[in-house]
Amino acid sequence: MVEEKSEKQKEERKKKIKINLNDLQDAVVDGQLKAKIGDTVFFERSLNGTKRIHMGFIKATDENGLVHVWDDTREQWFIFSLKEELPLIKLA
Repeated sequence: MVEEKSEKQKEERKKKIKINLNDLQDAVVDGQLKAKIGDTVFFERSLNGTKRIHMGFIKATDENGLVHVWDDTREQWFIFSLKEELPLIKLA
């Protein structure tokens, strides 16, 4: 008996990103965000113990050094601090 894949499973499979991050420009240099609000970025994110590349959009920054990114791959917010160890994040 063969089961039909759910729409959610099909959609998640489509969002796998295959890109070499080393070929892209850094979005953060010397603790300063080079990306602007609305810029597309690619970043590594660990989910369930597996590192994967995600695509997102810079939505906001604040006075505490937090960068708010809409993770389009997982359709959820991803926030990182410029004052702490940074994830690998690159400009598209």
